Amino acid sequence: MVVVKLIGMKKIVLAIILSCFIIGQVKAQFGSRVLNDEQSKASFVKLTYHSMNDSVVNGYGFPNPTSIKHIVFSKERPTEKKTKDWQSIKVKYAEFYYNKLAMQTRSVYNIKYSEKKLFLTDTLRVYYIKGKGSGISNGLEALSYENNNVRLYEPIRWEGFNVYAKLVYMQTKNEEPINSKTHFLNYNNQKAFMRSSKRVFKGCSKLVQKIKKGAYFPKSRKNLKQLADDYESLCMLN
Repeated sequence: MVVVKLIGMKKIVLAIILSCFIIGQVKAQFGSRVLNDEQSKASFVKLTYHSMNDSVVNGYGFPNPTSIKHIVFSKERPTEKKTKDWQSIKVKYAEFYYNKLAMQTRSVYNIKYSEKKLFLTDTLRVYYIKGKGSGISNGLEALSYENNNVRLYEPIRWEGFNVYAKLVYMQTKNEEPINSKTHFLNYNNQKAFMRSSKRVFKGCSKLVQKIKKGAYFPKSRKNLKQLADDYESLCMLN
């Protein structure tokens, strides 16, 4: 009886160890998103956001890496190296004004953030979109391209974000982003892209035929622009 209990206990211990190992491997592969109580002054960039009731607010902050619906916000840019004076705010739309090169290299080079017009060469525009389809939750996505009738979004790329899934979200401009029907294209591999494209563009045979011949893959700025422009001309304007 004692031997049976010991064997059972060994199995439980082994199961716990195995679970811890698997969890550790998953965290190592996909990374972890952490938002500490104290935030570095260097993280806060100039921004404008639209609240959920459409009021416009200016200040400083960055996308919240632990929430797909919120940004980190401070009315004034922190003066100390670390600050606890910030809020996590749900927004409908936000523009972050920053220099991409400086943001990516500031841990190596001592580059000070500047609000001069010539310095602010990059703008990240994020929109709250919902109804992304197939059970994918609602939240903020970065606008990657738009023409007169189509918007394309990609996951936010920012320090603290670990973007692995190569998804692209697409809307037509019949309504504002938060209310528009949203479809997603899977760019993780060509088969996934063709499968998701066939579903999204099933009503437009001309575009589907181009996709079958290898058009718009792999994911690149050029291919995404061409996809949106061809969808507009072949599927919407005829």
